[in-house]
Amino acid sequence: HTSFKPKGIGVVISPWNFPLAIPCGGIAGALCGGNQVLFKPSKHAVWVGHELIRCFWEVGVSSKTLQFIPCQAKYLMDMVLPDPRVKFCIFTGSTAVAKKIQSQNPNLLLSAETGGKNTTIVTWNADHELAIQNILISAFSHSGQKCSATSIVILEKELFKNKTFKAKLKNAVESLMVGSAWQAE
Repeated sequence: HTSFKPKGIGVVISPWNFPLAIPCGGIAGALCGGNQVLFKPSKHAVWVGHELIRCFWEVGVSSKTLQFIPCQAKYLMDMVLPDPRVKFCIFTGSTAVAKKIQSQNPNLLLSAETGGKNTTIVTWNADHELAIQNILISAFSHSGQKCSATSIVILEKELFKNKTFKAKLKNAVESLMVGSAWQAE
């Protein structure tokens, strides 16, 4: 006894750090729900965003149904989001911007994935070497720019007091190469 109906016009706002996967999911989901979509990529990912939209258009999605709006954030906030024809927004970015979007149009249905504090919990029974390896991968792969990156490590009391574990974790972190992505090894 469940029924679904389109919401209408929605805006998908995507970040720079995952310029293909994140907007593709929001756009495809909104289109599958029978909605029209305005897609606003990050200013740092306009080319990738355009290529994504071109793929949708090439497989038959109408440019009237899916529109590309690589505009300035101010235009989006002042003109697009407050428009009463815009019914929903799928946003990935900062909490501050999500709150601003909501203040621009309090009636807007907002689905926001914002920065969080992702935690890795390590117990005494864990494989300590594997735990350290996984902490490093989660915290520092993708330069720590992934929304699911570990930013907090919680250690069981016995492990927290274990100087050997903490020394190994510290050494592992300090062994990482830090520098510009443009600088070859």
